[in-house]
Amino acid sequence: MLAREQMLKEEAPRPPYSIAVTGQDIDAYARDLARGKDASIGDAEFREWYRQQLNESRLSDAEFREILMTSLLTQRMSSYLGRQVPTTADQVFVNMIAVRDAATGAEVKQKYDAGQDFSALARQYSSDPQLKQNGGKVGWFPPGVLAAGLDSQAFSLKTGEASEPLYIDDQTTILLMVSARAAGRQIDAQSLDALKARALDNWYQDAYARHKIAFKGFRRGFDSETEAWVQRQMLKMGVQLTPSGPAAGAAAAQ
Repeated sequence: MLAREQMLKEEAPRPPYSIAVTGQDIDAYARDLARGKDASIGDAEFREWYRQQLNESRLSDAEFREILMTSLLTQRMSSYLGRQVPTTADQVFVNMIAVRDAATGAEVKQKYDAGQDFSALARQYSSDPQLKQNGGKVGWFPPGVLAAGLDSQAFSLKTGEASEPLYIDDQTTILLMVSARAAGRQIDAQSLDALKARALDNWYQDAYARHKIAFKGFRRGFDSETEAWVQRQMLKMGVQLTPSGPAAGAAAAQ
């Protein structure tokens, strides 16, 4: 978390992002949080709300404003990256059968490879009621929406080919089958929202390759001063900035 925050602070103000947060932005954001769902908030109510945040979080004014600034920076970067997500992509139509264990999965796989219909097998074997009802049809997906392991499997399968049984947890093993492919297909709203939500995490992963990250102590390695600094950062990161009414406070780290 510390590395991500530092990379964000270093890169966000630079092109192509050119994202800045001013003192006025922080003031307005604090008032928005204090107001919550109320139409307005008076100066006295806002000052009381702000005082309560400092008391409950045990942070200084500068530390609390830094949290507000980082939150705003994160929101704006996420919004910027979300706008860059393409609205069309190559996609696959995913079909899925969920069963209770690997042995059943192997049995279903064998029957499909022998020529039995995937939809019929889903209705017969699937432990998931929805998959059982709709014959295993899940829908169209672009890359990056399915869970990582399923995503790579789906896009590596040939059309009409079923995957090997894939272990999900002690109660779930699944088979994937791609029944169709489409180039440059419009991404549906739900998948697009998922891609936008993951855009910032993907940016962080790429950012690690652009930075050399080292963790050092202040003077003698990980000494008491360094430990105190780390504890302070953890305290700051534990503060939840969620909209609330004037009487409610931010949650402090425990």
